[in-house]
Amino acid sequence: MAAGALLLFAVALGSDTHVSALDAKAAIAMAAMVIGGTVLAYLFWGVGIARLGAARTAIFVNLVPVFAMLVGIFLGTSPSAAQIVGGLIVLSGVSISMIPSRRLVTT
Repeated sequence: MAAGALLLFAVALGSDTHVSALDAKAAIAMAAMVIGGTVLAYLFWGVGIARLGAARTAIFVNLVPVFAMLVGIFLGTSPSAAQIVGGLIVLSGVSISMIPSRRLVTT
């Protein structure tokens, strides 16, 4: 991640866009994105794979749009009816997929 960030920073410096220092609010937002959205997300993803396995952990990728909608609500954007229904469908699917399977034991 650090190598990718350095490469992107070098490309940004070489472009014609204006680069300026971050103010305090932007620096806090950047730190929150780096720590919460990257470091902790990868850490939790790795723990999930270790505990549940890759197949069961991959199911949780479907929750990304649901959490994006929740962040939007927190920031003052009202979701549409289709987004709410879609979120409920995703939550239902993830919940159903996490129900332990019952295997018949034959003797």
